[in-house]
Amino acid sequence: MGKGFFQVPTAYNEPVLSYAPGSPEREEVLKQYKAFYDSEVDVPLYIGSEEIRTGNTRPMSP
Repeated sequence: MGKGFFQVPTAYNEPVLSYAPGSPEREEVLKQYKAFYDSEVDVPLYIGSEEIRTGNTRPMSP
């Protein structure tokens, strides 16, 4: 290990956002949340590595 040459990248943090009411970042999060809430997601059943589709579906709610 003593013979290696290592170049470790400089660490940096992402900016801290306030998410205050009316801020652009808050509006973006709420818009994405609404898009996820209004969309349909297909959740298949897996047993082992086999995907099972029966056609017998039920709604899921958050």
